[in-house]
Amino acid sequence: MQVDPDQFYLAEQGKYEVEGPKNLYDTKMLIEWYQKMCTDHPLLTYIEDGIRCGDIAGWQLMKSMLATKHEYVQIGVNKWFKSDIEIIKQFTQMI
Repeated sequence: MQVDPDQFYLAEQGKYEVEGPKNLYDTKMLIEWYQKMCTDHPLLTYIEDGIRCGDIAGWQLMKSMLATKHEYVQIGVNKWFKSDIEIIKQFTQMI
């Protein structure tokens, strides 16, 4: 599943608009939604770009929360890099 949350992240509110403006999720709520998706759809084994670019703490939280219940789900990052060495340096902090 490729998510691309930058498309539905509202920076002024610090929340993700999931399924309409009445459903604003913070990072933890979005990750809980991913957990529900993985539970409801056990064939879901890969989530790419699940957290907005640059949110290192959110990415680490997603990694740890999914590992507790869905250790088989792989988490990928694609948009983060954009061939920018500074972004790559930030990513190495997450590992």
